[in-house]
Amino acid sequence: MIRKGPDRVECHGHQVPTWIDNDGTRMEFDRPAVLHKGGVELSQLRDDECVLYPGAIYRAKDKA
Repeated sequence: MIRKGPDRVECHGHQVPTWIDNDGTRMEFDRPAVLHKGGVELSQLRDDECVLYPGAIYRAKDKA
């Protein structure tokens, strides 16, 4: 089950959740992706990041 945080931040003109959680893996909004020719160059992502529409890059939160 995917959960989303109640707070929002703007990304490319859309409101996106500040965090998402998928079965215990919490991902926090880090930055908007650089858009190029209508798409996202995946080379701008680290191994612990993912990109979701509308180009929001989320990074896995470090487990303490």
